Amino acid sequence: MTSMPDMNLDPTVVMIGFVTTALVAFGILYVYFSIILMVLASKTDTPNGWMAWIPIANLVLMCEIGRRSPAWILAMFVPVLNIIAMLMIWISIAAARGKPGWTGALVFLPVISLLVPIYLCIGPARKRAIDAPSGACPNCRNRVDPD
Repeated sequence: MTSMPDMNLDPTVVMIGFVTTALVAFGILYVYFSIILMVLASKTDTPNGWMAWIPIANLVLMCEIGRRSPAWILAMFVPVLNIIAMLMIWISIAAARGKPGWTGALVFLPVISLLVPIYLCIGPARKRAIDAPSGACPNCRNRVDPD
């Protein structure tokens, strides 16, 4: 019988390895989601796609892509409410891309959460809808007489 080698690992070496791995993984995910947000911004005709690379500003960009008020960011700093706010924003982003809203909610499922943003990026670009009332000029939003 062979015996296992004696594994006396130094705790600091283990901790350094763990922290390094976590930082690399975080960096890869940050770059991934920043690129995704930039693509979503360009496909939804949302200005300032560069904000995807700046912390907190990327939350503002998400609200703009999903056509939500930036005030939703305040909800993202409240425990439990932040989950609901992010859910609503991802549903709005899916709707802005012309996809079913429930696909945005899939962002909260492990593993699938990495694939859903790619799905939302696929497809032709959609122009930003103008919030003009019915019967209004799309440029100036003044009421137009149909005659």
